[in-house]
Amino acid sequence: MLQGILWNILDQDPTLFYHFQREYRSARATCAPKTIDWKVIWLQRILLSIAEYPVKKEIFLILDALDESEEPDRRDVLSFLLTLCNRSGTCVFRVFMASRSMTDVQYSVRLAATMNVIRMQDETEADIRTFALSFLGPELRFTGRLLQEATEYIVEAGAGVFLWVHLIRSELQLCVERGFRKRDVFKKLFDLPTKLEAFYLHMLNNLNHGSRQDTEDGRTMFQLALFAERSLTVTEIQHLLAMKAILENGLDVTEDSFEDELIQSMETRIIHCGGNFLEIKEGDVVQSIHQTV
Repeated sequence: MLQGILWNILDQDPTLFYHFQREYRSARATCAPKTIDWKVIWLQRILLSIAEYPVKKEIFLILDALDESEEPDRRDVLSFLLTLCNRSGTCVFRVFMASRSMTDVQYSVRLAATMNVIRMQDETEADIRTFALSFLGPELRFTGRLLQEATEYIVEAGAGVFLWVHLIRSELQLCVERGFRKRDVFKKLFDLPTKLEAFYLHMLNNLNHGSRQDTEDGRTMFQLALFAERSLTVTEIQHLLAMKAILENGLDVTEDSFEDELIQSMETRIIHCGGNFLEIKEGDVVQSIHQTV
């Protein structure tokens, strides 16, 4: 994490390079040619040196998805960054950290009395409640006790994560499409995973129950959406799937064979085979619903 922070600092302000020079030369003398295994103490010394920059300067560090970083050294890094922020000098560090709730992050936050904490679930509670009511009532026709208990559960379990609530809505909408009893949907709601990773596994398991063709098309869609050099449109993916089918079946590429293999209602096919992992944005661009995918 510290190495990434320093790379970005140097990339945005090359004039700070002289703070790196001493540690860089020391590293070159002790490491194999063309390889530097940066030690944490070296990286910390560079940051402390930058904090003594002789000209007045502010450096803003924005660390997103802190909960997805490597756990063993996370607490040490957070403690060091807090120490860095509390130093008095001409160069001032400001750190903004975004994270889902974690014990070590909360512990580190308590180390600094000047740390300001914004709990996302407190800021978004009213909006998530409104969103939950928008589908629990009109779509699932929950009323009275069911509506109240289901809404409160979603607000609490969602913990400010709109993505989770969106996935809950998509999951419950399947019940509407098949016909449902309200008590069964209510029970299903409480059985669904509350952690995002576990919910993704639940979605993947649902995809495994599809037909072989669904699985093959879904796998290809994921590859195209996640690994293409640029974002692809619905039509481009439709054409690519058609060409893939022609080649795999050993057919000649003709206008007729191409038309025969084009999937109709492609938008519906993407949603069905993508299992809520893929979405169609403005401009008919197909992409994953979130970076966590």
